[in-house]
Amino acid sequence: MSDNDGLVDFQQRQEALNCSASYIIQAPAGSGKTGVLTQRILGLLALVEKPEEVVAITFTKKAAGEMRQRVLESLMAAKGQVCPENPYDAQTWHLSQAVIGRDQAMGWDLLRYPNRLKIQTIDGFCGSLVKQMPFESSMGSMPAIEEDASLVYEKAAKQLLNSVGEGEFYDKALTSLLKHLDNNYRLAVSLIAQMLSKRDHWLENVMSVRSHDDLKYRMEESLNAVIDDQINAINNSVPSDIRQQLMSLSLYAAQNLQAEGHESPIRAALEYENDAGFIDTPQAWVVFSELLLTKGKPNYRKRLDAKTGFPAPTGSKNAEEKQLRKERKDNAMALIALLEEELPGFNDRLYEVKNLPLAGYSDEQWALLVDLLDLMPVAVGYLNLMWQSSGSVDFTEISMAALRSLGSAEEPTDLILKYDHRISHLLVDEFQDTSILQIQLLEKLTSGWQQGDGRTLFLVGDPMQGIYSFRKADIGLFLSVWHERRLADVTLTPLKLETNFRSDQKVIHWVNNVFSSAFPRQDDSRVGAVSYSHSVAAKSGGEKAGVSLKIFQQNTIDKNLENEDDQFEYPDKEAEYIAQTIEALREKDQANNKRYAVLVRSKSHAKPIINQLQARNIPIRAVDIDTLQESPVIQQLLGLTRALLRPSDRVGWYSVLRGACVGLTLSSLEKLHSVNIYAPIWDNLSFVVNRIGEDDSVDFDDAEANKLKQVVALFSFYYNKRKQFNVRDAIESLWLNLGGYLADPSLQARNDAEKYFALLETFEDSGDLANIQALEQKAMSLFSSPGSVDPSAVQIMSMHKSKGLEFDYVFLPYAAKRGRGDDRPLLIVDNQLSPATGQQALFLAALPERGGDAQGDAVYEFLWSTHSAKLKNELSRLTYVACTRAKQHLYITGTLGTDKKDNIKPPSGGTILGSLWAGVEMNNLLNDVSLVDPVVKAIQQLNHGKEIRIDTVKMNGRPFVNLAGLGFDGWVSYKLKESKFRGFLGYGKIVTQESFKFKPQTYQINIDGKILEEECLCLEIVNAPMFGYNFEIAPHAKFNDGILEMVIVKKMTPWKLPQLAWHSFQKTINESGLTKCYSGKNIKVKIVEETAVHIDGEGMLVNEDLEFSINPLSLSVWVPK
Repeated sequence: MSDNDGLVDFQQRQEALNCSASYIIQAPAGSGKTGVLTQRILGLLALVEKPEEVVAITFTKKAAGEMRQRVLESLMAAKGQVCPENPYDAQTWHLSQAVIGRDQAMGWDLLRYPNRLKIQTIDGFCGSLVKQMPFESSMGSMPAIEEDASLVYEKAAKQLLNSVGEGEFYDKALTSLLKHLDNNYRLAVSLIAQMLSKRDHWLENVMSVRSHDDLKYRMEESLNAVIDDQINAINNSVPSDIRQQLMSLSLYAAQNLQAEGHESPIRAALEYENDAGFIDTPQAWVVFSELLLTKGKPNYRKRLDAKTGFPAPTGSKNAEEKQLRKERKDNAMALIALLEEELPGFNDRLYEVKNLPLAGYSDEQWALLVDLLDLMPVAVGYLNLMWQSSGSVDFTEISMAALRSLGSAEEPTDLILKYDHRISHLLVDEFQDTSILQIQLLEKLTSGWQQGDGRTLFLVGDPMQGIYSFRKADIGLFLSVWHERRLADVTLTPLKLETNFRSDQKVIHWVNNVFSSAFPRQDDSRVGAVSYSHSVAAKSGGEKAGVSLKIFQQNTIDKNLENEDDQFEYPDKEAEYIAQTIEALREKDQANNKRYAVLVRSKSHAKPIINQLQARNIPIRAVDIDTLQESPVIQQLLGLTRALLRPSDRVGWYSVLRGACVGLTLSSLEKLHSVNIYAPIWDNLSFVVNRIGEDDSVDFDDAEANKLKQVVALFSFYYNKRKQFNVRDAIESLWLNLGGYLADPSLQARNDAEKYFALLETFEDSGDLANIQALEQKAMSLFSSPGSVDPSAVQIMSMHKSKGLEFDYVFLPYAAKRGRGDDRPLLIVDNQLSPATGQQALFLAALPERGGDAQGDAVYEFLWSTHSAKLKNELSRLTYVACTRAKQHLYITGTLGTDKKDNIKPPSGGTILGSLWAGVEMNNLLNDVSLVDPVVKAIQQLNHGKEIRIDTVKMNGRPFVNLAGLGFDGWVSYKLKESKFRGFLGYGKIVTQESFKFKPQTYQINIDGKILEEECLCLEIVNAPMFGYNFEIAPHAKFNDGILEMVIVKKMTPWKLPQLAWHSFQKTINESGLTKCYSGKNIKVKIVEETAVHIDGEGMLVNEDLEFSINPLSLSVWVPK
């Protein structure tokens, strides 16, 4: 922050320092909210008797540490420096001087005892409450925290399901649930585990009701309140004269439909003939939506016909009737045009009304919910037993225990009474990220607080940055408190910050223009809709600052192609463009003091960018992008763990013996297995090692024999001394002694191994090592080490991970790609603010079984559409968070298709670009979009390319470049030529069909004068290694060495073809033992009978001898530099 006096929100920032009042502050990205919180804390510390009276809560350890550091640095600066000239720093200095004076007067010695500053995470705060009241919280001693408890939920669910038939009181409900799920055990586990993960939403409601009917009444009452609220909103948004026109047209249509005997929801309008109040009911709006909108979509009808109650004028011979029909149809179409023009978005609101669950819960839906409601308290009981046995709990359990430790309003505990006197000032950062349990905790802590009693509440957040619904954060809670201007008994004054200290003026101008249109116009807590709040840049526009939106245009080469699927799409160039741009920026930044970030929505989007940056030797730091799922190091360590803990584990031993630790060939592994196919591998291994050198039938080369002896010696030692070592140390020792680390001695590989060792230690400490499956799942979900520690390295991270960070240059790639959509959950559990009571209400619906009554889907569909709307709004906020990380320049890239006139098509919904498009179009920013035509790009690359020369080959004078194949390979290519199936799947289908029919052939071969006769599955004459689809048939072949490779694929059973394919894909076919390889310049093959052959994939039949000759460096190729 700099010159405070010139800030547009100077008065709001000053008012926030009024330590006698409570506030809720909306602080957009880059507005310096941490500075505001720091100054507020300093102001409060100067007034209190004890520093512990000021409690600041945030949601991450990083944020808590940063805030604590800011306060301490401010105090140290004030103690050792003169007052700064900068107005903000000067104000902070004066506030700190007051705290230092108070500190000396009261004897706090804060700089020596900084832990007296109560700045902590919400989870840490809840944990401190639990520790103080172990009995009331039902926790006892403080347990460990299980950050990902999904496996624990599944265990509890399985224990509940496994008790079926044991005569328990809930047996009938359990049997009924399984019957509904068609006895699908896995589905039942998933359903119950999902409910356990969201027990904070429903447990209190379920346990507090007198009966199921009482709960049903409450939930339907809440549903009806939401329905009434939406009907009132749409009633108020439409002028009465338009409503009357809608009613008149609907009644006309209903009368026609009745006369013709057509069934339609529109016929409900006939109620208006007997009840004029029908126009104000939800049913009337269902009629209007049926009349105006197309089926299943929020689009206005383009035409009206007899099926909608508007028969054609030509269908009547009566002139008056004909005229009436024409007038009514014209009036209806004119009304639709008027609604489109005067009430934008009305069709979407009308579509929502059409899907309201007016009938409430169906009998089928409620019967399923009753079974679940009977079972869930029992499932919670099983979950509590799991917590007790493991000594750990999840964050939800800690929060619920914290609430229990405080008691209720009627029966408060000693702890809440103590905190009522101890906490004088409560500050909450990132308030938009609160969950329902955390709101309840704040309400209890501030219960009874009154204005002017010396206690204050200070809530800071930004609803535009609410992006953590997957962590149970509910943006609707912030909106409710903001609009009600109170939390429990505390009245709050709302303040909005506007100044942005982070981004350049040009970036802020673009963000304001785009997101003011991209965000919803009004707040709506029900669907998580947040309206946009403008920011004002504190930094003036830099010459090269701004936003670049670059669209790569997918177009087609042949406009005459009839089948759209056959159109050729140019490859995506976004990763290349981003890497080139970063490279150019870094070259200009000689001091390397700029920070670069690539923010991805999906982690899979990061890989091509990482490859492009690495190809240019640009240092990268990929934060939580790559999991250890495919890490060779982790595969080694998991294999060692399985083998150590379970000597009979074949998978574990195969992994150890075949992997880098031992490195047996497949043939040696097969020998070991064949010793006794029914015995464990460890037994066979011990048997073989004891007979090496004594029994000639034990045939291993010296290197393998020595390695096997070492394996047996090491594992025997740890098997015999198992109780004297912890597993973590044993696995590390085995890995080091067997030389597994030599496969990848890099620092990153070592760091990845350390992460696994730490995980192993955690499992051992919790006594859960027997659960190998859980260990593997956890290991696969670990993230590999980020990479370079170079401060100028390009940071690559998810958009979520970037929140709270800032970079000079930010890149948002693949903005036109959709993210992974949410699958429909088996159960929707939601808490929403009831319009009737102003309290949080439970909404619950289960996915009906297939083939069930469609009417039973009404509540589920309503809640699902609400959930989908929340996700859509959250995507807009996530995009805002990513865009506002940029200080100097923001780059957004996307690839869009084109129509028949070569105009780009708008991006689809559910994409980053889709969330921005309305704002881009509305503000006429499409002129700023750089359309990159791949044809032009290709020409540019050719103009700046270079020439290389490569070898070609001739088969009987016919040239080719890559390879020729005889035998099975040639036959498959020939059959593929005749097949209607193309591509990899078509190829695979033919391989499968023909592998059982094809008979190997014998060829007489002359390779540079050397005569061979080979019976083989296929014979390959190779100039380059690639076979197709990333399969390599000759890994050592080169385009420019003047040499041909001849690969003979040995005769084999069809069952070995997958093994051949695997080695080909792994580029190890020459090590498989399934091929023979020769090199030469001239190869002749004698053809005895008609055989199939292909050259570069073109299959044909030949019945003449074949001669292959190399033509060194005979083809010029122009390639990009």
